[in-house]
Amino acid sequence: MRTIRTVSFLWLLMITMASPAFAINLNLNNSVSGHHDYLLLAEDKEYCENYLLVNTKSHLFGETRTFAVLDLDLQFMESSEENGEDTAEEIEINYEVNEAYLGIRLLENVTFTFGKKRILWGVAFAYNPTGFVEGPVSPFDPDLKQGVYSSELSYFHHAYSLDYVLVFSGQPENFGHGLKLSLYSLFPQTDLSLMGYYAKEDGLNMGMSLESTPFTTPFWRDLALYGEIGLVQSSFSRPQLSGDDFYQRWLVGVRYVHPGTETAVLFEYIYLEDGFSQELLQQQPWLNLPGPSARRSIFFNIQRPALTKNHYPFTDTLSLAARAFRNLEDESMLLMTAITSELIKDTQISLEGTWYVGKDETEYASLPIERVYSLVFRVDF
Repeated sequence: MRTIRTVSFLWLLMITMASPAFAINLNLNNSVSGHHDYLLLAEDKEYCENYLLVNTKSHLFGETRTFAVLDLDLQFMESSEENGEDTAEEIEINYEVNEAYLGIRLLENVTFTFGKKRILWGVAFAYNPTGFVEGPVSPFDPDLKQGVYSSELSYFHHAYSLDYVLVFSGQPENFGHGLKLSLYSLFPQTDLSLMGYYAKEDGLNMGMSLESTPFTTPFWRDLALYGEIGLVQSSFSRPQLSGDDFYQRWLVGVRYVHPGTETAVLFEYIYLEDGFSQELLQQQPWLNLPGPSARRSIFFNIQRPALTKNHYPFTDTLSLAARAFRNLEDESMLLMTAITSELIKDTQISLEGTWYVGKDETEYASLPIERVYSLVFRVDF
């Protein structure tokens, strides 16, 4: 009931605010996925999870210049409750609102948004040193960040864009202010962004991101070079700095997409001056965060959307993916693979595996999970 009331309120709020401008045009993109996860825990313990995940992305467009967006996840999970000698199976319902915001085009090239919205700063895949305005990770998808409660004013030009964001956090004196300038023609085939963010609780954060496809000859023209540099005063493991003192965070990466097979390969090196050292994790393993939390780490990802093209229906719709995080401080590793078939249109069946590799008291081996195997059945409509 609480879920229904919350969702209804969000929809009513956005529609009411936008009603003078709507005709209404509604676009829906929905998916339903069934998940069966088998987890092998430490000390050879086993655990299984079964749940159904429903996602809806709704876009409302008005005849004038108003639009609204809602991105909602609903999870229906099996849970068991012991009552004496009997065990009762129940369905637990969880939900998360990833985004819910209203947008207004004030001018042809000026847009204002208000609500819970993702603020995507940075160009990297695994981690963004310039992601100063990131929301929490979705509890249902570790690759998905949720939005933050904010208002944003954006100005677009063919050569540049300017974004100002106000993040609502607690009392007004704790609100965060961010500014991002993106330049599209300062250098040939290069996008450059400069950004800054200040909040009383976080201090000052400044950064720069760059992405370039500098080559024009065959093969090399499909190669992209990119990087991000962030200077931050707040840290998840170190004391907060002030004045002109900053922690350095930077990333360099290379990405190649083969034009014939559309196979994408990328490699990233990540450095966090305030990242976790091996000694710190040995003393406080509960600090461990899956992903780039070490001072030095690398990330590798490869994805092939179709094993063959116009050859055989099954292999034409079979995709492969693999990725790996490696902590260069303690040499532990996180490996993930996935095989996905979409033989039936808009229907995906995936087999996924995750392995946490390393010696005791290293970043990934200190987690209570050793391996995860998943079977996912998803339908888009």
